[in-house]
Amino acid sequence: MKVKFWLFAALFAAAGAFTACSNDDPGKEPGPDDKKPIPHMEINQWMDGNMRTLYLWNEEYKKLTLDFDQEHQNFLKSALDGVKKQNNANAEDGYYYGDQWIYYSYVEAKQKTRSTRADQTIDYGFGITGHNFGNVNGTIYMAVLGVIPGSPADKAGITRGSFISKINGTSITEQNSLSLAKLLYPSAISADIVRLDWSEITTENGQFVVTPKQSGFNLKPATFSRNPILYATLALSETNPDVCIAYLVYHEFDMNYDETLMDWFKTFKQTAEKEGKKVTDLILDLRYNGGGYLFSSAMLATLITGEKHKGGLYVETTYNEERNKTMAPGQYFIGKKEVPEGEYPLIEEALKHSLDLDRVFVLTMNGTASASELIINGLRGLDVEVNTIGEYTNGKNVGMEVDTRTFGDYEVSFAPCTIRLKNAKGFGDYSSGLEPSLTVVNPDSDWLIAPYASNGDPLFRMAYEWIVTGKKPTLEADAGTRAADLGYYSFGEYHAAPGVSGAIMNGIAK
Repeated sequence: MKVKFWLFAALFAAAGAFTACSNDDPGKEPGPDDKKPIPHMEINQWMDGNMRTLYLWNEEYKKLTLDFDQEHQNFLKSALDGVKKQNNANAEDGYYYGDQWIYYSYVEAKQKTRSTRADQTIDYGFGITGHNFGNVNGTIYMAVLGVIPGSPADKAGITRGSFISKINGTSITEQNSLSLAKLLYPSAISADIVRLDWSEITTENGQFVVTPKQSGFNLKPATFSRNPILYATLALSETNPDVCIAYLVYHEFDMNYDETLMDWFKTFKQTAEKEGKKVTDLILDLRYNGGGYLFSSAMLATLITGEKHKGGLYVETTYNEERNKTMAPGQYFIGKKEVPEGEYPLIEEALKHSLDLDRVFVLTMNGTASASELIINGLRGLDVEVNTIGEYTNGKNVGMEVDTRTFGDYEVSFAPCTIRLKNAKGFGDYSSGLEPSLTVVNPDSDWLIAPYASNGDPLFRMAYEWIVTGKKPTLEADAGTRAADLGYYSFGEYHAAPGVSGAIMNGIAK
């Protein structure tokens, strides 16, 4: 059966990070032959047809008089701005980043540098997912927030918590930081080798300790599988033997890795059983997850909740007023393969490997958006206890239908906001973001990024404490015990090669 998939994603730049489609000149996107211009008018006419029919605020759009001769990015922005000027009609289509309004609806015309296979998404570059900047003893460092497993950065030994001090032999300064960092996020298959110096930075007796790891290392860009599962571990508490915690860092809801994600839940269960345990809790790290496929979100919700919520309504979708007159709401259920567009069997298969949990702990930041927010809101609609730790989420309570077509030498993807989402209780009004259960404002503000599942990572540490003690932590108490030993045994981290689901390391390492 042919299935049309909803893409439910937020494409926005996280603080200090660059997206793969970044380009200094939005009117000159990379193509196989710069002499062949992008057919802007054809693209604009195609987008116009979609906006008139599908856009959530299509009635306001139809009132606009637009210039079809302009560059396609400018055409879309002028259209979205025109709708916004009508009493802020499309206020849910975007968010403020500083003082700049960023729309969710987007169009992208580019040389095909990212492709998909039946089982994975292929990307090109170095595999660093994001960064922050900070100053230690007069030296400015770029702190790496995450690395894709199997990418060039991963193979070079760069990890979350690596601190880069020089790029191509140039020390990082406030003036050159953005231009240097951009070299690590190439947008086309023409990127150069970069030369890096990086260190490990820890604290000891209140002082920074810098341990050099590599100097003048040549990092070569390459294609790699963009595996969204950055880290996974299973932790047993030393102080509370009844606790067995699965921890998963999930970077993107990519359906090409849904089977891999399912394999991890299966591995969590089997590994715990070998130790005579049952997984009691899940810490789901979505702080840098900007969204992805709605199907993947429904499958993950099934992996968390299982048989006890089978058949429960996870999310309902509606459309603009014109479409609502002829289309019934779309409904997605826990454990049911039937979806409005056809079938997605992995949602049903996920029941076999579910952790059957009544609660989940989710780590959030302002980059937590779209399908990530749907996990929180959808599970709460089923009366699953969802405790969130971190910042307010992004507030993307609308989704997009993505249409991709070829115009000459360019592949163009257009994704206007076309669907609204609400949970089983009818709630979907979270455009201002979902409030955390435990607020930690800008947890990366001290920028001393620590490895996942470590004592130096404040959000993980507080989730762990909440689970083990059964009491919600206080920020004051946390500040006083920052250096305390978490006291858990880990089965090791996920660090498999691209396309390999792997297994948690044998043995227990403290």
